[in-house]
Amino acid sequence: MLSIQHLKKLKTLIFYFKPLPSKNHSKCTHRIMKEIGYGKGYAYDHDTEHGFSGQNYFPDGVEPSSFYHPVERGFERELKKRIEYFSKLRKKIQSEEE
Repeated sequence: MLSIQHLKKLKTLIFYFKPLPSKNHSKCTHRIMKEIGYGKGYAYDHDTEHGFSGQNYFPDGVEPSSFYHPVERGFERELKKRIEYFSKLRKKIQSEEE
């Protein structure tokens, strides 16, 4: 069940929903799409050093947020470790880009 906090975040996402910026579109396969800017600035995860680009795909004006918080039980414990790993990696990648 979603908490009030999660519902507020969803409301914010819906309010700010706009077409995604062109960098959020995957690699362009069509010449015309490439000419009008689709895929510009998009980093394909598998082409990066860590296999993870760390790019933000939330719409402009919406702060990235987490909707899933795994508990320390069963397989969720492993998911929590992965979420923490990618969060740290994202911060590292973003600090290297600055």
